[in-house]
Amino acid sequence: MSGDQGQITSAMKWQEAWKSGNRAVVDFHASPPWEFPESVRNTSRPLDTAAIEEWKNLLKPHAGDHDLSPLDQMKDPATRVVVTGQQAGALMGPLYVVYKALAARHWAMEYTKRHGTPCLALFWVASDDHDLEEIATGTWLDKNDNLLNARISRDDSTGKRSVFHEGLNATACGELLRELRETTPETEFREAILADIEASLAQDNFEAHFLELLCRWLLPLGIYPIVPRLGFLRRGSVSLFKEDLEGAGRSSGLVREAGERIARLGLTPPLHREGNELNFFLEVEGIRCRLVLNGDMVIAQEPGSREGRGSWSTAELASLAEAQPHRISPNAMMRPLVQDLLLPTVAYIAGPTELVYHGQIGELYDHFKVPRPAVFPRPNVFLLEPRQARALGKFAIDPVELLATGSHDTVLDALRSLSTSGNEEQILQEHRQRIDRELEQLAEYLATLGNDTAIERAMEKLRQGTHTGLDKLEERHRVFIANRDSNLVAAREKITAGLFPSKIPQERAISMISPLLINHGPGILRLLGDKLDYTAAGFQVLEVARLGE
Repeated sequence: MSGDQGQITSAMKWQEAWKSGNRAVVDFHASPPWEFPESVRNTSRPLDTAAIEEWKNLLKPHAGDHDLSPLDQMKDPATRVVVTGQQAGALMGPLYVVYKALAARHWAMEYTKRHGTPCLALFWVASDDHDLEEIATGTWLDKNDNLLNARISRDDSTGKRSVFHEGLNATACGELLRELRETTPETEFREAILADIEASLAQDNFEAHFLELLCRWLLPLGIYPIVPRLGFLRRGSVSLFKEDLEGAGRSSGLVREAGERIARLGLTPPLHREGNELNFFLEVEGIRCRLVLNGDMVIAQEPGSREGRGSWSTAELASLAEAQPHRISPNAMMRPLVQDLLLPTVAYIAGPTELVYHGQIGELYDHFKVPRPAVFPRPNVFLLEPRQARALGKFAIDPVELLATGSHDTVLDALRSLSTSGNEEQILQEHRQRIDRELEQLAEYLATLGNDTAIERAMEKLRQGTHTGLDKLEERHRVFIANRDSNLVAAREKITAGLFPSKIPQERAISMISPLLINHGPGILRLLGDKLDYTAAGFQVLEVARLGE
């Protein structure tokens, strides 16, 4: 098992333990499953008019005619938010991004229903991230369920800058559009979806590309994007940065200790701290550098190589952050605290690994005196296109039972066991042998009656006719089994190709572009949002063509 797969398996175990109310896991979090903590329900963090106008102005170039006035509710001390987020990936990243967004929408509406106060769904576009390799390639399935991909980053990209600095490769973007047009089904929705994608690929950078698609497809559902480089967020994060600076690595120590407790549960902690790091990055000459404590000095290191890019005293760095907050950005460990310090967050929607690391950073909320929200897992989903539903119909097995674990190997083993002929040939031979014995016993009985040539000839014709008939039956039986198994193998291949591209669960392997949006149009997202079970255990299975029923 690869390291990544091992981490995912461990995270899925954590998630299911949380959903079942296992105290050993639940106690790492702020509240029991599916409950909003009272502490965040009672903590007001309204935004001022200037912050909201800055936010709106960032979105307006992408929002078109869509209404941004609900953001004005953020001035109301009673307003709360449910947040989710993801890196600004090509073609909006993996399919699970939409499940996170729809879950944020669901739980925001649920909060309003339960508590009678406004609650908005926000999507935090993590465009500070510098891991270009993770986001630069868009993926989709062609009309035959082949997994295709295209990289759209520029050739001179370093992978060391925040991705809102990373431009798109115009030639690669043109090639991506051509491939999408040539390889995806011709549907009534395809040209409109391709037009949306073309508009997003005309943007300056990965953040704008992601925002353009999010505003076109998810903003109409009441899901509002926010980006970390907004001035009011940058300025607001400086206080946490200075506390982390003054704490001389204490935050990393707390996370490392929590990781040890997670490991004692037999699970894999996702965050690994050496203890001398700050949990913020500093931009130095365009490079997003990690910060390491060395006595009274802080050293900036390039990501990956850890080459030094300068050093400052803690006092100098605190002053720099005050004067130039746009150069400071949180790492994955501190980002949730920045978000929850500055926004009235009652819940965050997390993927399986995120759910674990939110548990691992739990003590930081008390350490930095930040209100701690609930963390709810996103749904895990397999979407069945009609061809996959038909293929599954050839097997006498419940699709939900088959796919519940989300494991490619488990599913493949189950399908193989159903599509092999097993001992069917042996069973037929046993029946033939019993018939032969019956014929012999009949011949022996007739012989006891005396010699009669006519009876003997009739018995021999019966024996020959029976053998000829059995020979024909055997041949037809072999053809039937071969055809049946061939059809089942073909069905198995359709199932695994569409649901486990490259042996990875569909939700992590492909974007929402194809087949989902190109086959069914953006309207399918609202239907999907209404049909998902947001508290289901394991993977749920939905037939896309039946979402409107």
